[in-house]
Amino acid sequence: MRVSFPPPPGSAAAPQLGMTYEEVVEIVGGEGELSNTAGGGEYKIELYSWDGNGSVGSNANVTFTNGKVSGKAQLGLEASASS
Repeated sequence: MRVSFPPPPGSAAAPQLGMTYEEVVEIVGGEGELSNTAGGGEYKIELYSWDGNGSVGSNANVTFTNGKVSGKAQLGLEASASS
């Protein structure tokens, strides 16, 4: 799903470490695509991807460990118009 991703990480509107998937979805305005999953039981890692609103191939990836944001990466994203 292509979303109008928020400003780069570090801004108040960007997904922050420790947030839940639901909180990230609320910020970016849409569900991500589950790209990869590992582990299980007490230790589960999930990687979600979103297509960005920037140049061709722009995207954002958010890693969740046990349901909380543990890492973020982005490529070619533009700040949303509301920033």
